[in-house]
Amino acid sequence: MNRKQMFTLSLAILTLLLSPQLAAAEPASTLAPLVPLSGKWVGRGEGTNGPSVVKQVFAFALGENHFVNKTTARFKPKNGEKTGQLQESAGFFSYDPTEKSILYREFTSDGQVSRYKLQSVSKDGMTLTFQSDEGNGNQAEKQARLIFKVTNQSNLQVIFSQSPDGKTFTPVETIQMRRVKQKKKNWARREMKNKDASVALN
Repeated sequence: MNRKQMFTLSLAILTLLLSPQLAAAEPASTLAPLVPLSGKWVGRGEGTNGPSVVKQVFAFALGENHFVNKTTARFKPKNGEKTGQLQESAGFFSYDPTEKSILYREFTSDGQVSRYKLQSVSKDGMTLTFQSDEGNGNQAEKQARLIFKVTNQSNLQVIFSQSPDGKTFTPVETIQMRRVKQKKKNWARREMKNKDASVALN
């Protein structure tokens, strides 16, 4: 199975895991640091590939022992393109008892597979820093860092950086997003419509 086939399979599994029937209500204690990321987010990105419109969704799944996410990014058209390039990724967070840390595995639509390890959580619990490790097949000179920062519970900043020496990291892409609020169901209005329909039928 090649990497693109792995991505397709991962995306199919992720779609299933994100279904309301399987999403967990509460996380396992080992994955509690990921709670602030839960939900749907939309925003814009800026980086070496140009500006983009980004959508992300994060949710707990499979008996609250896993945390999954799906990302889609549509880049601004260039070089005469009618529509910009579309990039997708499927990600899986889980706690590794051997590593004693949260690991994040990301599969992208261009066949890349990356593995990150949680390095730190800020005191307020709103900033999580992940860094690629040896399990990703990367040496020190090819390190990558992924930072998730939530502010005011409704804004999310994602910063992807790379380092040539494993010490100095330079941002490659920065994404600014806002949380998508779930629409509240107006039960009173629905109840009134049902009552009116019942009267009309009688």
